[in-house]
Amino acid sequence: MLPAVSWPSASDTTATAIPSFQLPSDDVVEMLLLLPEWQVFTLEEAARDRGMTVAQLVRRLLADLFPRQA
Repeated sequence: MLPAVSWPSASDTTATAIPSFQLPSDDVVEMLLLLPEWQVFTLEEAARDRGMTVAQLVRRLLADLFPRQA
């Protein structure tokens, strides 16, 4: 049985693959984030407990997940 969603493997790359990664600028980009209601309430509570906004908390989570390398 094949999974409904999977990450592409290294052998799945083709000529249309994304060019080599370069660190982008610090320009701001707006993202639409679709979450179940319970996750939104949990994020709000976690952010409030840390004295942060939800946006600050999400940015912190992403920065921890994808640290910038010089």
